[in-house]
Amino acid sequence: MSACLGINHEKYDNNLKIVSNDSSTTNCLGPLGKDIHDDFGMMEGLMATVYAITATQKITDGSSGKLWYYGCGAAQKTIIPASMGTAKAVGKVTPELNWKLTGMASQIPNPSSNESRI
Repeated sequence: MSACLGINHEKYDNNLKIVSNDSSTTNCLGPLGKDIHDDFGMMEGLMATVYAITATQKITDGSSGKLWYYGCGAAQKTIIPASMGTAKAVGKVTPELNWKLTGMASQIPNPSSNESRI
C-alpha cells in the first residue's frame, strides 16, 4: 500500500506486510491536488517543485553515471533540472488524478528548504 495522510490513510490494514508513506513531495502535493479536484474538478495540472541540493549532486562538472543533468553544473552555484516521480505517486494515492498531472523540478543552491505548488 502507498499511504498518504489525508487522502487514503483510512485504507490502512494491520495485515499489510509493507506500507509506503510516499515522498515528502507526494505528501505535500497529494492532499492539495485532491482538495482542488474535489472542490473544482481537475482536467489537468502542472506541479512544480524546487528542491535543495542533495548529496547525489556533484560540486563540480563531471559525468554522473545516471542521468546527464546530474553531472552538469556545480551544485552550489547552479539551478539544475531534476526528475520527479510525484505525478505518478499522486495518481496512485488519488486514482481520479491518475494521468492528469505533469511535474517538473529543479534543485537549487540552498542547503535545506523545498517549495512545491500545483
